[in-house]
Amino acid sequence: MGTTLPHRRLALGLAVIAPLTIVAAVGVALDAYRSHAESVSTRNAGRVLNAQVSRDGDDAAGRIDRMLAARDPAVLVIGPSYANTNVDEARLADRLGVPVDDVMLLSVPNSVGSHWYAMLKYRVFGAGYRPRLVVVVSGLQSMLLATPLAEASFVNLRTQLPPDGDPLIRAKVRGSALLWLSRFREHRGRLRDRALAWVRDGSARAVLGRSPQQTRAALDKVFDEARVDMTLHETPTERVYPLSLLPAPADGFMGEVTALAASNGAGVVWVRPPMSPHIPAHVDDVVPAGMQLAAAALVEANGGRYVDLRGLPMTSAMFRNEDHMNVDGSRRFTDALGRVLLDVDALTPTSRPGSLPPLQFTREGSADTLQPGEAIVFSAEAWSAARGTLRVTLLADASGAVAPGDVQLFVGDQEVAVQIGAVSGGMTALRTREEVLPPDGPFPVRIGLSPGAPPTRVVALALGPDRGRAYLVGDPDALAGSTVDLLGSRRLADGTLVDTSVRPTFPVPPGPVPGGARPLTNLPGGLAAFDTARWHFLSDDALSVHSPWGGRCSPLRITEDGAALQGANVSCHDVQRLGEGRSCHTNDRLIFSASDGTDPIQNGRAYRMVLEDSRRCDGGVWLFPGDRFVLVFPPDRLAEAAQGARYFHVKARYLQHRAAQIRVTLTVDGQVRVAEVLESRDLKATGGRAWLLDPPVPPDAQRVEVTVENLDLTFYLFSQIALSERDPGAADLL
Repeated sequence: MGTTLPHRRLALGLAVIAPLTIVAAVGVALDAYRSHAESVSTRNAGRVLNAQVSRDGDDAAGRIDRMLAARDPAVLVIGPSYANTNVDEARLADRLGVPVDDVMLLSVPNSVGSHWYAMLKYRVFGAGYRPRLVVVVSGLQSMLLATPLAEASFVNLRTQLPPDGDPLIRAKVRGSALLWLSRFREHRGRLRDRALAWVRDGSARAVLGRSPQQTRAALDKVFDEARVDMTLHETPTERVYPLSLLPAPADGFMGEVTALAASNGAGVVWVRPPMSPHIPAHVDDVVPAGMQLAAAALVEANGGRYVDLRGLPMTSAMFRNEDHMNVDGSRRFTDALGRVLLDVDALTPTSRPGSLPPLQFTREGSADTLQPGEAIVFSAEAWSAARGTLRVTLLADASGAVAPGDVQLFVGDQEVAVQIGAVSGGMTALRTREEVLPPDGPFPVRIGLSPGAPPTRVVALALGPDRGRAYLVGDPDALAGSTVDLLGSRRLADGTLVDTSVRPTFPVPPGPVPGGARPLTNLPGGLAAFDTARWHFLSDDALSVHSPWGGRCSPLRITEDGAALQGANVSCHDVQRLGEGRSCHTNDRLIFSASDGTDPIQNGRAYRMVLEDSRRCDGGVWLFPGDRFVLVFPPDRLAEAAQGARYFHVKARYLQHRAAQIRVTLTVDGQVRVAEVLESRDLKATGGRAWLLDPPVPPDAQRVEVTVENLDLTFYLFSQIALSERDPGAADLL
């Protein structure tokens, strides 16, 4: 008997509904699934601060309240786990020149913009605290996100809010289908990993005969992330969430966090840290094209600053995993962060000239050249505290020598003392010795010449701190001029730090290390060492003071049967813990492990000390004994010095004590402009040398090269080789 129509419809319906039901059930199961680690995270949610779980009953908000009450800091560093691993509070305080208790770290795991807004609004400013500076250290993805991406992260947000919540957070933080899909994919991957771990643990448990807990602890130690060689990571992994989840900067909290701090008298600097050099591109801190520029513009418009430090020179040995730094990385990053904060005048919290309109002023007459006994008077609008400290900087071009008493400077009705110095080609710079108390309301700025002074042209006149000055005459290029440096980094307009170093050419390979095949010293744990007591000045610890970014860059390397071991310049702790060809250079020993973890004393291989071939150190350049290098200025970089480069200067560290010499030669389009032998002890005392070039190097020069030759068996570390429009010795005046 045939199937009736109702039965066929029922069968068809079941054929459609049953698979959908199964898929939905799997989706619900995956959405509800929590791995062991995630279960721990959820259980600890709301109680983790600075990588520590509260054990005293307080949640993270309560701990923050107690910390703020105890210290009332001047500088707050906030962010997700990056802030905790990458920033050393005590080191940052030292670099900023403030007491250590004035710098406080508040790191909440997996936090995003909504967390930081709530913390600042309710824990900090709402409770009456007034820090001078807030530094947000985070990947740009987390800066942009408004909605937390994990259950524990939602709990972390709720703990920071009052019982009735916050209207802005209610408006901006919401769930979405994309968020659910992201969590689905994340849990699918975790479930797969859990299944593989179950097979792994079961097999190991059968062999070891241990309990499940003992087996898991042992295997977790073996497969610790810190033991992973990042250079081997080439297999793509799934994103936790798609880029489509990233909102536009205006839809997140970057603008609101910046404006909130500004309205309470605090400065804000958003800092994007570097990731490991070997992090796969698809899991890096990737954002759509143009989004960083938009984020930086939003921050600047609300009175803050945005800095991208991803160009900071780092090695994989400075990271404990793909994106979180270890102690060595934290040291380097914190040093760079301190320099940046000082560079942008961040500790002057009300100094936000980039967000203010130009200073309005008038002047008497249009001539820029002063005659003896004359004066130029500018009438400026009232000086707002938001413009920062009031300083006056003047660059003048005189027809003769200008003495300290030749120029009188008045701000309002007060005469202010100035520092004076020559900067280039007859130009003189003057700067107020101390900060000037701004007059109430509009005020005049008067520059006068004494009767016996030579005629003087005002090239540039600026008011305010070094960054974001108000210019009454000229502009930043007219005042400070251009410098073309072949070594180091510089910051672009969007805040990005880029490496602008030019790699030198070395005509010959490094010479041998005297006694490079000396006997080995046996050390515990399958390690060995060479005695380097005579070369303590080349150790990683000694060089951390001299290298441009405070990094480990001893030039000594180890070869194993003629092949260089990888993993040099790491901490001795990592050499002992991880092995596999890593090495560290202490003040008296070069300690290393074999490439395969065997004992170097017993494995029958030949080990020697050699000098590192590239001669690089944090963007600086090594000059080895008897060595020589050539550096060529790119023509497009020379064109930046439109007024012509009047000064050639070098900075170098001489790391030994006996008398020695180097020869420095500058050639411009085939003509030798500088050829001088420098005494090493003079370099040790001054740190560098500058030459006045007359005539200057023209901006359209085609072949400008520098040759440096070591005439003795000594070591030098060069940190600057540059051409500039202004005298580098007068930089403090400009």
